[in-house]
Amino acid sequence: MKNVTNMTKQLVLHNWRSKIVSFLVAVAIWYLLGNHVRQIIERGIPQRPPVPGTIDTKPERTPEPPPAFPVPVVPTVPVPGS
Repeated sequence: MKNVTNMTKQLVLHNWRSKIVSFLVAVAIWYLLGNHVRQIIERGIPQRPPVPGTIDTKPERTPEPPPAFPVPVVPTVPVPGS
């Protein structure tokens, strides 16, 4: 049991400065990533334009062509005396 305790103590204390620096760098990266994600969520995710050729650009319904001759106007109100 004493041997395991000594091995654990040596593992933790060996190169302790490097371990502390690595921990601080990891915390800094974690903070920066979290801050960046929070800003993206607050601003909203920007919509990128679609890549040309990947969507159908045809309209769903084609408009009807205008008539070739004028359409007579029919009165919708009945004319008195007819």
